[in-house]
Amino acid sequence: MTARDNKSLFSLRGFEDIELMPGDTVVIPAKLDRRTTWTKFVTGLKDWTQVLYQLGLASPPGTH
Repeated sequence: MTARDNKSLFSLRGFEDIELMPGDTVVIPAKLDRRTTWTKFVTGLKDWTQVLYQLGLASPPGTH
């Protein structure tokens, strides 16, 4: 049973009201990545621009 399964138009009972019984198994899923495609793209773009910026600041070979 999930929180989504328990939400129906005719049910007045909330997910929090479900009683656990001995032998029941509680599964807690791993944290989900809720970033959108746009935020993932912007994060990747930021990382790549930082790399390119740092390459531009690097001194040419033989000048140290």
